[in-house]
Amino acid sequence: SGVIIEEDKENGIAYIVTNYHVIYDANSDEGISKNIKVYLYGNEYTGSEIIAKYIGGAMTYDIAVLKIESDIYKNSGAYKCKIANSQDLSVGDLVIAIGNPEAQGISVTSGIISVPNETLQMRAADEKTVVNTRVIRIDAAVNSGNSGGGLFNENAELIGIVNAKSVDTSIEGMCYSIPINVAYAIARKIIDTCDGLNNKTITKAVLGINVGIAESKSEYDPITERTLIKQKIGISSINVGSCAYNKLKENDILINLKIGDTVYEINSVYSIEDAMLLAKKGDNITFTVIRDGVIEYILVNLDTEIEIK
Repeated sequence: SGVIIEEDKENGIAYIVTNYHVIYDANSDEGISKNIKVYLYGNEYTGSEIIAKYIGGAMTYDIAVLKIESDIYKNSGAYKCKIANSQDLSVGDLVIAIGNPEAQGISVTSGIISVPNETLQMRAADEKTVVNTRVIRIDAAVNSGNSGGGLFNENAELIGIVNAKSVDTSIEGMCYSIPINVAYAIARKIIDTCDGLNNKTITKAVLGINVGIAESKSEYDPITERTLIKQKIGISSINVGSCAYNKLKENDILINLKIGDTVYEINSVYSIEDAMLLAKKGDNITFTVIRDGVIEYILVNLDTEIEIK
């Protein structure tokens, strides 16, 4: 399964995000299938397949991007999805999973969010690499073939990419989706920097801090009538020699950070990770922190990046 996140409809071009493990092929020289074909919803029959090009991916995030260019897409009723903010999710929110379970054709299942944010340890597509994966836990039914499909909210906005389920005779209704804030940031980097030829991997800027929860509580919003978990995040340690060293300090309470003209609120242990996926080497980031009870503004230049494999 896959979801269109970017398009040039006039020229029949679309970029599709899916799971890395969906297009992984251990028998291929580069580990990626050489024969990727896409079928649009409503056109799942022989002769309507579209040859897809692998642009790039990140096995550790289980995200890959495909590109199609075809008159079939140009003349179709398919369009890119509307993207939501997965940090706004709350326990009990309605979710809708769309995919191709057991290769039986597109189907839709619904459920609720059990846990908006958690980290799972699992094996990557190569069945060797162990990765810690950010996920949303849901109880909507998903099966093999749903992987790479979209998880939507009740407003038809994309909130995640379905990627896994727990399989055990004693477990029911524990299925998982990569939050769209993570999936879209990775996919966006791939679209912007990969060409499917010489460059198929992306990089991530490194800040060099470790954070922890200084305080956590639930807050009810009378306008939206929803309850969200709000966390106060503090710095627990800073890597010596990193760009944050001698800038930020241990025990600083992080309020928000600004990249370019965009301000990102820091209200969970995942907030910085999500924002940093959107940053790049050379960016200047302004942190708003509380240090010894006083609000301060700290400028940090991202001078280091690592390859994401």
